[in-house]
Amino acid sequence: MQTPSSDNERGQATGEWTDNKDKMKYIWPEDPKTVGALLMNVNDDAITLTLYNREGAPVYSVSVLAKR
Repeated sequence: MQTPSSDNERGQATGEWTDNKDKMKYIWPEDPKTVGALLMNVNDDAITLTLYNREGAPVYSVSVLAKR
């Protein structure tokens, strides 16, 4: 998972995605100055990463379960 531009100045509009399409599950376009954040939650059962948009609403989340 990768966050969009964090400085709100150097972002670019999302065009047609051609590279690594087989590896991309979700592409989140907003506008050329998109800002977002990743928060990581770790507990005994899993590591969960959640992508949030500029308003603080969750956009996508993924969990990696602990191996036992």
